[in-house]
Amino acid sequence: MADSPVPRETAITLIRVCESWVAQSSPKHTDLAWFQVQCLLLVAKQTHQVKMKRRWVESGNLLRIAVSAGMHRDPELLQKKALSSAFDFEMRRRIWAFIVEWDLQTSVDRGMPATSLDVASDIGPPSNLHDTDFDESTVVMRTSRPLTELTKMTYLCLSSRSRGLRRKIITMFNQPLHQASYEEVLATTQELELSLASLPDWSGGRLGDLTAHDQSIALLHIQLEQFLVILHAHAARQAGAKTHTSFSKQAFKSAAISIVDKLSELSNKGFKFLLMVRSDIQRVFTSTLSLGNTDDKDLSSQDLRSLVQPFLELAEKVLDLFEEKILCTGGIQWTHTFVVYDMLLCKISPIGRNMTSRPGSDRLFSMCKRIMAHQDADFSDKAAPLKDSVPTPTKIKNRIEGKTNAPMEINSVQQVSTGNNDLLPDFSYSDMLDWNFDDWMLYTDTFWSSQNMALPSLSEQHLQ
Repeated sequence: MADSPVPRETAITLIRVCESWVAQSSPKHTDLAWFQVQCLLLVAKQTHQVKMKRRWVESGNLLRIAVSAGMHRDPELLQKKALSSAFDFEMRRRIWAFIVEWDLQTSVDRGMPATSLDVASDIGPPSNLHDTDFDESTVVMRTSRPLTELTKMTYLCLSSRSRGLRRKIITMFNQPLHQASYEEVLATTQELELSLASLPDWSGGRLGDLTAHDQSIALLHIQLEQFLVILHAHAARQAGAKTHTSFSKQAFKSAAISIVDKLSELSNKGFKFLLMVRSDIQRVFTSTLSLGNTDDKDLSSQDLRSLVQPFLELAEKVLDLFEEKILCTGGIQWTHTFVVYDMLLCKISPIGRNMTSRPGSDRLFSMCKRIMAHQDADFSDKAAPLKDSVPTPTKIKNRIEGKTNAPMEINSVQQVSTGNNDLLPDFSYSDMLDWNFDDWMLYTDTFWSSQNMALPSLSEQHLQ
């Protein structure tokens, strides 16, 4: 069964090719282009749900490589000939700002500590400049534009102001030994609301004619509102007093609706990047269903319906966005939440589980049917040229045979190395998913060859 849409499978093929290129480049000699490719790879994997369990590890590894390359230090203090241009200074600020922001968001999504919390940095935020304001030949960088003028860097410039607050909340919730009190929740809520009030207004006549820059403004709001969702979804379940529970549910619903409205408005205008690359829809949907699911058996049917109905209305708003995200970039593992949605409907329905209509299950069936209907029978042939660029033992062997113009048996590795050590097979393969049986046999024979595994003979072992 094909449970992945064709656009996602195409993207995965390109991602593997890119990973193969990165794997063959030396991490000892990283330059700006290498870091840019790594950053784009992280975005591509997140967008298309590729190796999601490795996301936090890969983000932390990239941050550590950046620290080892001195990306966290003020470029003006580094006395290197390679950093003699204003272009290099500014690009280092941009790349470091992205890596830190990605690390923070990854820690939120995975519920893990942020790697950047332990890094002391003196590099400033990037300048609020257009890409056309400077290039490699720039000697003196022009003055940063005012933050009221939107550029591609406006988000990173403004986001740096709330970074301390976001780090504090991440530490509060991802610290296993700390249990946040409701007073801390209220104090943090006030700080978040003050930070939101200081941001450029999202709704001030902006919705009539959205531009790509408006995604940056929306993201500034969403990345703070997500903490209101997390704070109060947790507090509503843990609060002891009914007044606390009621307040947290209302605060959660307000922040969740704000996030959904922004993503919906952007998606309707054709700006789908935030919807595809972020996990806000999953977070809002699962938290909404969790708060709507109550086991209070003392509630009457009418009270239960009035309690659950607001959360079902919010869930209905999210369903369309969730379905669009799954159809475009995958995420079939989240479809169990559609069944949970039906469970809540059954709970408030007068006829209970005897409901004839199951909207969530119907959506799930429709999605799987559409994914199957749009499968490309010739996809493997179309992707073959890209996959051929990924190194495997068989391809390395064929390349070596072409260079030597001599026959070579699969089990004869010494013929490969005779006369030219450069022709030894390379074992730094980025992905083994495309290997066939011959690849594995060649890899095994080469690995256990006398050249690579110079084991002593039995007589030598006795002498030792």
